[in-house]
Amino acid sequence: MRRSFIVAVFMITALTLASEAGAQQAGKPARQRQIICKDAAVPAGWILVDDLRDRMMCGGSSAEVVNAYNVWAIEKFDGAPVGTVLTVCANTRIPAGWNLLDVYRDKSMCGHPDDLFATNVKIIRKAK
Repeated sequence: MRRSFIVAVFMITALTLASEAGAQQAGKPARQRQIICKDAAVPAGWILVDDLRDRMMCGGSSAEVVNAYNVWAIEKFDGAPVGTVLTVCANTRIPAGWNLLDVYRDKSMCGHPDDLFATNVKIIRKAK
């Protein structure tokens, strides 16, 4: 009985992984995200999607940085298929071939504004 259960779990896991791999190959590429130090140069083809705190990177354990958002999350947009939608920081330039869909405030990301009327996030979609 136990052996049958283990085999069943193994088969379900294998089928799930195969299904996810097939979805990525069928035109749904996995998004590529990296964490870099705040104020570092964002590589060509990448865009700023959030700022974060990381005590293990970029001086995050020093007293001056402990409560600061010391790293940036960037995501690769170059090569994304038409119709891809990204949520990015509002102060980021919209890449050529992408359209602005919305701008809004989200205190949990991109500067974490206290001002209720601040717009710090935008949604963009690849048009061509």
